[in-house]
Amino acid sequence: MKIVWAQDLNFFRYDGGAERTDRTYFREGLKRGHDLRLVTPEMQSVLEKDDIIILSNIRGFSREQVLGIPSRAVTFTHDWWCKYRLYIPLSVKCFSDCPEYSYWSKVYEKAELNIFLSPLHYAIHKERFGEAVEPHFLTPSGFDNVDAFFDTMKERKDYCNVNGLLPFKGREPLIKFAKENPDVQIDVGGSSTENGRKLDVDLPENMKYVGPIPESQLNEFYNKHEFYIELPDTPQPYNRTVAEAYLSGCKIKGNALLGALSWEFTDRESVRKHLRESPRVFWETLERELKL
Repeated sequence: MKIVWAQDLNFFRYDGGAERTDRTYFREGLKRGHDLRLVTPEMQSVLEKDDIIILSNIRGFSREQVLGIPSRAVTFTHDWWCKYRLYIPLSVKCFSDCPEYSYWSKVYEKAELNIFLSPLHYAIHKERFGEAVEPHFLTPSGFDNVDAFFDTMKERKDYCNVNGLLPFKGREPLIKFAKENPDVQIDVGGSSTENGRKLDVDLPENMKYVGPIPESQLNEFYNKHEFYIELPDTPQPYNRTVAEAYLSGCKIKGNALLGALSWEFTDRESVRKHLRESPRVFWETLERELKL
């Protein structure tokens, strides 16, 4: 049985959070002997009715392409159906005239299994789409380097963040927090561009932008700081930086819109074990439910 993984971006070339998650689970599937191939909107692929297609981020595919798929489908979407990334709580408009509802409801209803990254991610979809998202399964973002994040037991101080200049990751609430807490120092790493455009952001004096941080230096960066702060104003399906910082020994200051925190973060080793085992559990679930 052939399994096609549909993604807007080639996750062997791009390194965003969704791409890293997909790449981790894709490689685990290959290790388990599955016949897997990646399909992006630019790639031509012929699908047979007995194939399985895993629909990951699919905004680059036309609606006709997706709804016309002859294969058995699984959804594993990391994006939100709402172009505004869905404010919480859901508004009256979400239920009265959402232009996306009809399409996404058909996508979820057609799928044999719908996979979500966190209890929060699932709960919002369940509230909006009801039984269309059943049956479902939860799995966290995929980590292939979970042991790279650990507490070095060195002295720490101040706050850090690695998404703080991106609007959809909570830039304005973070700036607001800094202004309301002038004695707090916040070091912000990560990208200073979005969609190829440089972000022109006026930061308060107690926020310092330190530039992009190579993956090999992330654990060191987290370990310099006592707190990791992430205050999104739209829901995050998971947000892997929260887990990275937590495993690195940071205390987390977040809010109810972080999907990662809707899992139980009881202790670091249980979180590490959960992330390490998730790729195996992901495929065991698919193999059982889809009879692969």
